[in-house]
Amino acid sequence: GEHHRRIPNHDSAEYAYLQALAIFEKIEDPQGIRFSYQNLALTYTASKQYDKAIEALNKVHSIGDEPDLLALLEEGVARVDIISNRHSLDSAIIFAMGMETLALQSEYPIWIKRYKALLSDLCLQAGDWPQAWAYHLAADSLEELQTGEQVRMQARVVDHQYRVLL
Repeated sequence: GEHHRRIPNHDSAEYAYLQALAIFEKIEDPQGIRFSYQNLALTYTASKQYDKAIEALNKVHSIGDEPDLLALLEEGVARVDIISNRHSLDSAIIFAMGMETLALQSEYPIWIKRYKALLSDLCLQAGDWPQAWAYHLAADSLEELQTGEQVRMQARVVDHQYRVLL
């Protein structure tokens, strides 16, 4: 399902997640059921089926414990899309700012960058050019930091492999 959702082939993704859901329901696995509904919600949001997405998100939160932080951050992107299309751009910006704060508190750089980029797009749509530019620059600076850290990590791995071979 994940592969089909990301390429995007929404019909195949939905089918895969519904199959997974049936299996998880059969074995009564709440985490698997929650996972399936969350991914269905992401798929429905990506295909602009907002009623189905909202229904799936409601099911996610009706099952046992709260989802983990990474699931909430991923789900937040879908919720921003739903809010901007069903309510208002201003409401979506406010919600995205809250999710950016959660990402900052949790110190997940990839999610911080993603929410800053999302806020840049939302502010651009709202006509707030200075704020859109500020979020864009912040997202870009995080990209540069991540790329630099990846290069440093790759260099360390190559150096370690070289030393092991000697």
